[in-house]
Amino acid sequence: MKTPASATSERAGQAAVYEARVRALCEPDSADEEVGRIARNLLKRMPHLFEFVRDARIPWPNNAGERAIRSICVKRKMSGGMRSEVGARTYARLKSVPETARRKGSDFLPLVAVALTRGRAGQLSSGRSTA
Repeated sequence: MKTPASATSERAGQAAVYEARVRALCEPDSADEEVGRIARNLLKRMPHLFEFVRDARIPWPNNAGERAIRSICVKRKMSGGMRSEVGARTYARLKSVPETARRKGSDFLPLVAVALTRGRAGQLSSGRSTA
């Protein structure tokens, strides 16, 4: 049976193999501008690209993440997008509250009530004063 340290080392080694394969395929100086752009973007993000291989706590499929943002994507598609950056950020924050509560096993309405009470009292969630 593998020890946690050997399993972690094996996972890191496998991630390095995948990274080497991607690096071998990348042509950042390609004559094709799109190929070069994509290659540079992949190389820039390489430290995070295979984090799910290194860390056993990260699930390989991203189904939960995709399900979490599906309603936002449908709304964006149906409405033709957000009208402003501020509106998009506000919508995303408001949409994240019930999803976060659900994932943490909390009731949404009491959570909002506490947040509103703290807001009225001039406190942020960290307990700091907003004044």
